[in-house]
Amino acid sequence: NNLVNNYLKNNYRQTGPVIYAVTDSVGYIYYSSFENHIADRQLDTVFSLLKNTKGLIVDIRSNTGGATQNIRLLFQRFLASRKLVKYEIRKIGTAHNDFAKPEAQFMVGTADPYLRPVCVLTNRSCFSACNDFAMFMSGLTNVRLVGDSTGGGGGIPVRYVLANGWILQYTATMTVTPDLKSIENGIPPTIPAGISTLEEQSGKDPILEKAFSILK
Repeated sequence: NNLVNNYLKNNYRQTGPVIYAVTDSVGYIYYSSFENHIADRQLDTVFSLLKNTKGLIVDIRSNTGGATQNIRLLFQRFLASRKLVKYEIRKIGTAHNDFAKPEAQFMVGTADPYLRPVCVLTNRSCFSACNDFAMFMSGLTNVRLVGDSTGGGGGIPVRYVLANGWILQYTATMTVTPDLKSIENGIPPTIPAGISTLEEQSGKDPILEKAFSILK
């Protein structure tokens, strides 16, 4: 793809689902889907290479979501202390506004978090758990979101198997930010940036280049 061919070339590594590299003292992580499991020991390997960089790019563009556990493990690598990350509001009745009181969700960090400047690359194809990760990261003072708004989505899905064998799945909770704002319509970027069809066809990535220029 364009990323590997034109930017990373052969100067990258892959551990589990994560592609990562260092270019001009700036680190880069690409996580294509949070469906792909990551383990703590794998993240240890990734961040052992990236910990001394002067800045880090986390590319989650077109990541349509996946397992909550994966976003938690990755987010903890940027978290220095216990932090309120969101509220979950459960649906408890059939009426439109039958919701329980918001339930606070906290996360704790790791012993050696990455606290240098970070750019998270986002686009309209970031959904569900990826949307949550973008929200978590946007709440850190050393992080900027670069690109387009995420696609939205959130909440915890519930699945039932009906008598005829069909599977019914729906969202049973509403996710809101620590200041109680809905994330259903996506997380806006700190620094808007786009990529045209012509740029993509020619192998250029102005969103990635923008992040590099910020962190160099």
